[in-house]
Amino acid sequence: MVEPHISSLTTLRSETLDSFDQSTDASGINAFLSSIRDRLGLKHVVYHSPALRGCSHDDPFLALTYPEDWQKRYRDQHYVGVDPVVQTAVRSVLPIDWSRLDRSGRRVEKMFQESIDAG
Repeated sequence: MVEPHISSLTTLRSETLDSFDQSTDASGINAFLSSIRDRLGLKHVVYHSPALRGCSHDDPFLALTYPEDWQKRYRDQHYVGVDPVVQTAVRSVLPIDWSRLDRSGRRVEKMFQESIDAG
């Protein structure tokens, strides 16, 4: 007999992959991320890839659920260079647990405080 939580995770995985397969542009990917965020009860979700064709570390493909004003502030302050999430993500393909990140350093502390203030 399959445990109920295993069945639920299998359904979520199947529905998630189907939804992602149907995403053909940036708005579709953003809708997909929003559905993942809502389904899992997360505050925000980010897909960041500097490896896609036409992208780089300085100009990555980004799909995220943060408010536009925070996205602009992040870019204007060049936080990608100090963001421990980005530094961790370049070494892994797994989701990142932000509670385990090193937040030391004045610029990193400032970035996280500004992100909290932005929602």
